[in-house]
Amino acid sequence: MTEHILVIDDEKAILDLCRMILTSRGYEVRIAESGKEGLSLIAEQPPSLVLLDYMMPVMDGMSVLKRIRQDYPDVYVIMFTGKGSETVAVEVMKAGASDYVLKPFNNHDLLDRIESVLKFRRIELINRSLQQERAQLQQEIQAWNRELELRVAEKTRELEQAHNEIVQAEKLAM
Repeated sequence: MTEHILVIDDEKAILDLCRMILTSRGYEVRIAESGKEGLSLIAEQPPSLVLLDYMMPVMDGMSVLKRIRQDYPDVYVIMFTGKGSETVAVEVMKAGASDYVLKPFNNHDLLDRIESVLKFRRIELINRSLQQERAQLQQEIQAWNRELELRVAEKTRELEQAHNEIVQAEKLAM
């Protein structure tokens, strides 16, 4: 299955570079030059991963990240930042980014981080699916247990009634 990646950045050079790198690796890539355009593309067809610029005019990357995390929990985000401070890294990770990459970035490093985040995403989605399946199976087991308890109670009443009839018949026979 081809992974779908959306790149949101206001720098055309970054968009073109990412598209070239990612399509050469077999990813399906869409690009957006603003946060608003990116959110619109996500609404149309949510990607597996968004590469998102931290500093953009009008709608900054943090605002976009928060909307993605709120509205599209299965869409993972790697944040691009030109600011190399630990404060920014902590801020984007606390806001829900899966990773962050400093600009300018090394192409190989970017690909490694993308593959790592996508692998983590696949594992989390499988885990979530298994948890849902487990919950559904537990509900089915509880329903079967209730059904069995009702049957046991019914059979117990029938046996008690039969036992009482036998006792009555023995008393009459004496």
